Amino acid sequence: RAEAEDIFLKNNLDLVLNGHVHDYERTYPTAHGNATQHGYDYSSSDVDHAPTYVTQGASGNREGNSGFSDDLPDWSAGHSSVVGFGLLTMSRSALAWRFFNATPAGPLLLDSFTMIR
Repeated sequence: RAEAEDIFLKNNLDLVLNGHVHDYERTYPTAHGNATQHGYDYSSSDVDHAPTYVTQGASGNREGNSGFSDDLPDWSAGHSSVVGFGLLTMSRSALAWRFFNATPAGPLLLDSFTMIR
């Protein structure tokens, strides 16, 4: 983040997708370690623009996922340690993200957000 965040902010980046950490986490729009808002509506010019970070690394870790503490920062909007997968859909004015638990009975929705432009 330290090397790339100013580039993301300068270019009004909406979403950063990451992997490898063996958990799932979604932030609120965040700049310099602070949530800039607790929603995803960028349709007003009054909104401070900052990227939302999604780390989706919960897709099949044989060693087990690590879990989260009860003391999470203000920018943490959603998190899970279950094995799961994400689905991103886009239209001209919206971006929708959904995170599912991959259960033997079928996918179970655990987290979602819609970003509006």
